[in-house]
Amino acid sequence: MEGPGYLQAVTAAKAEFSGGSAEIVRVAAGVSSETVGSGCVFRVPLMDSVVLVTYPDGGVFCDDQEAGVDVTIVVLHYLCRAAGPLDLCDPVRYGRLHHAAPFAAAFRERAEVLLMRRFGEDGQGFMRAIRRVGGHPLDVGSPSVFAPVVLPADPTVLWEVPFLPHLPFGVRLGPAEDGLPADCVLLFPRRAGFLYEAEDLAVCGQLLAARLLERAGH
Repeated sequence: MEGPGYLQAVTAAKAEFSGGSAEIVRVAAGVSSETVGSGCVFRVPLMDSVVLVTYPDGGVFCDDQEAGVDVTIVVLHYLCRAAGPLDLCDPVRYGRLHHAAPFAAAFRERAEVLLMRRFGEDGQGFMRAIRRVGGHPLDVGSPSVFAPVVLPADPTVLWEVPFLPHLPFGVRLGPAEDGLPADCVLLFPRRAGFLYEAEDLAVCGQLLAARLLERAGH
């Protein structure tokens, strides 16, 4: 992500972030903070890493380096707009999120298809990668509403990944079998489409896919 349009988006996200209350952000987004001078630094878990965000200026840092534009925009918008925990009790595919339909085909190619090609015939590799980013399998039939499955798990069950503290994603792998092609779908909390911009959620899904592919290589 680069170009003047994205730089303007970063500037707008920082302005929105600086105008908010640090205490409200901390509670609503489920993050911790440390006072530094007249401001503070938020610690924001992002999959298997931690992003630092300075308040009120909105600097976003990963591994002591300034984060890329995509992570910066996603994290700042999350901190501004989070409204408590979401869950996967009513999961939907990306294209069924609010205002996401125009971007669904591109999202499919840039996230789900990449995962399908890599893990379609490698269920064990998929489970290793998703566990490395903090994912765990869910039991969709549990009366307690999506309780964790006792390991070992089948790669085809629904897996939950805590992408951001109050924003989980679901991932389900359908391996190639009986002449049918493999498939992989990402699932979102339905309410996420009303809290966050569809473009942001597409980027989140792409970041998750990229991290899974990276962890599969380790």
